[in-house]
Amino acid sequence: PFWAILVLTHVVAVTGDSQIADEAVHLSAVFIDLTTGDCRLNREHPPFGKYINALPLLLVNPRLPTDDPSWAGADEYKFGRAFLYGNTQPADKLLFYGRIPSILLTPCLGLATAWWTRTHFNSATARFALLLSSFYPTVTRHGRCTPSDPRVTAPHSRPAIAWFRARAEREPATPLDPRAPGGAT
Repeated sequence: PFWAILVLTHVVAVTGDSQIADEAVHLSAVFIDLTTGDCRLNREHPPFGKYINALPLLLVNPRLPTDDPSWAGADEYKFGRAFLYGNTQPADKLLFYGRIPSILLTPCLGLATAWWTRTHFNSATARFALLLSSFYPTVTRHGRCTPSDPRVTAPHSRPAIAWFRARAEREPATPLDPRAPGGAT
């Protein structure tokens, strides 16, 4: 199935990926929040999605560099760098463990897309939607990183779903309808 291929490609790809811009910030801030209850670093996103990414870090028990000057100054980028690259655990290991939940949640989003498509169209269209979502560049790149961008943006599909429901009450929807969000593009 496509979701298994997606997970496999993410796991293989993530072993060679370097840190993206704010990945250290997200991992360090949420690990501090999860383990100490101090949430002064990086309050940009809802914490639940970031907690999910930090849970596997509990298995490797990284050191919290609270003695670093960036901690006292609440400099999230410098603290993130100290957490990731000045730790007792290798940075690649921390990144890999922090990325596991994203890798596992990404196909769930694809399967949810397929399920929704099947309930509104048919099985063949659902398989095609799953194929498209599995190879969509945003999914293939961000689906294996720790920042919560995919988890934060996923609920924004609700307006499109609501639009389809409202439209379905008046006339049946077709997948190639140019009036549909993303239709005929």
